[in-house]
Amino acid sequence: MKKLFYCFCLILSMLLALLIVVSVGCNAKQSHKSQKESMLSNTDDLGELDINYLEIIRAYQEFALYIIDKDIEAVFQDDVFTLPNIDETLHYHWENMLIETSIWSYRDFLKDKDAFGFALADLNHDEVDELILLLKDYTILAIFTNINNEVALIDAYWSKHRCAIYNTGILYTLTSSGASQWYYRTQYISSQSGELKLLQEYGNSNDEYYKVIDGEKCSINEKDFIEFRKEYPVLSDVTASDITKKSKIEFIPLFVQ
Repeated sequence: MKKLFYCFCLILSMLLALLIVVSVGCNAKQSHKSQKESMLSNTDDLGELDINYLEIIRAYQEFALYIIDKDIEAVFQDDVFTLPNIDETLHYHWENMLIETSIWSYRDFLKDKDAFGFALADLNHDEVDELILLLKDYTILAIFTNINNEVALIDAYWSKHRCAIYNTGILYTLTSSGASQWYYRTQYISSQSGELKLLQEYGNSNDEYYKVIDGEKCSINEKDFIEFRKEYPVLSDVTASDITKKSKIEFIPLFVQ
């Protein structure tokens, strides 16, 4: 009788131990699932466009976690560059974003999950929102559009190719390859093709000023360039962020706390 009671107690204790293991495993899976759902819950804010932009947002979240968790110098020293990307054609542009987000010395906020976000805005006035990837200070990292239910990358930006967005939807950019090669552009996104269309370009090439308007390039003097700058200011990182912030674009956090 005692032997049977002992066996019963042993079996009962084994069943309880098994139940605890299963419960812990389920809780761990549920916790991991909750974290994953939490990470992607902001995609609900995309409304009708969530299917079109969902993969972009997911890849952007992976990108943010990648650079938060990894020492930036180690990233550039990697033999195999393993940034998340949607397809091969976007790989170069994730590298652009990596360069921009590696320059954190002039930012007054931490490089953590709170630093990353996005915005939705109809920049080309076709009643379909563009997807804008942003940092907390409104630094623009990349812009995507949607034409006929197809997602397309407009451009990706970094410190040598900076972008600001005006409330009219005009993109104002500064591109520089050195002290003697730089240009400012005002552009808009075509509502038909989704491509960038040039309005005007003012630049300097080997110490000679020029402008391009209506496809025509001509030389100008410094005074003409100064006149352009009265309407469009020097595009520093602070100026670019301020212009975009004033455009009333709403910063949406990339991660839910």
